[in-house]
Amino acid sequence: MTLVNHQKRFEEIFPGIWVATLPIPGRRPGPVNVYLFTGEKNVLVDTGARNTATLAKQIFRNSGFELKDLYQIVATHGHLDHYGAARRLIKWSEGRAHLAAHPEDAPSILNGREAPLSAYAAYFRAMGVPVLLRLLMLPLMFMGKFMAEPCPVDRLLKDGETIRMGNYDALVVSTPGHTRGSICLYIPSRKILIAGDHILAHITPNAFAMIETNGALPLRLSQEEYYRSLEKVLALSPEIVLTAHGKAVTDIGKMVAGYKTSFEKRKEKLFALIGGRETSVYRIARRLFPELGGKRFSLDLFLAISETYTHLQILEKEGKIVMEMRGQRLGLITK
Repeated sequence: MTLVNHQKRFEEIFPGIWVATLPIPGRRPGPVNVYLFTGEKNVLVDTGARNTATLAKQIFRNSGFELKDLYQIVATHGHLDHYGAARRLIKWSEGRAHLAAHPEDAPSILNGREAPLSAYAAYFRAMGVPVLLRLLMLPLMFMGKFMAEPCPVDRLLKDGETIRMGNYDALVVSTPGHTRGSICLYIPSRKILIAGDHILAHITPNAFAMIETNGALPLRLSQEEYYRSLEKVLALSPEIVLTAHGKAVTDIGKMVAGYKTSFEKRKEKLFALIGGRETSVYRIARRLFPELGGKRFSLDLFLAISETYTHLQILEKEGKIVMEMRGQRLGLITK
């Protein structure tokens, strides 16, 4: 099979490794990169959102690749822009392709969201989000219906196993933090890491609060897990990191060092913002991100609350603050 460059939307970046960049809503993190491996087993890593499935099919077809030749789709994690088009692409493969992902993100992919709406409502109430904004967040939670079709995961990928992608053997590397089941894929023969959202060149990836399905406070330390996962991929010494958004990374050590510096600065700023007075996660998030004004519940506000909470978890572990539930709301104060 010979593929051709189609208006620079689809280009071969290494032998048998092709990248297509597909649009998604919003400014950040920007368009999503999906990677097609061709050869012995044709494998697509990530899919873009549901509404770009037709565009992806056209890009592939115009470059000489037919979806009936697709063997497998791998979702690096269970966010809408990474699996949203999987169901349609599998259908257009005439059922030949199947979806693979880490078992901890398989429920998000199958159900279209990480937890029930009631769990999100309890989470935002605990964060101290005002009632009006909690009501306005409901449309945001339904965004998944437009960006992704729930899809069954046919193959569960385990940390350390090897999968065939094109003519390459890739190591599955479990990298929790961004989500419970985030994975990277490492090709030792070329020292290439396909990183999903675990590493990005233009922004520091968000270690999302891991919402509990029963509505309890998120307990897992997303930030701690994320930085442990960074050390794990750093130890592989990849020479190039193919990211899901933006440009490739060629100096992973420098990038990780920058992330760590940013993390420490944010943690220090958060501690100063609390300032010895009792407050809520929502109020701290508003002070940390003052540009998020207005009365809308936006995706950016959702991310700000999540980032604030996961940093506060680390401050609590370090013994610098106390967080405890006061009725249905989480209160926090410096020690």
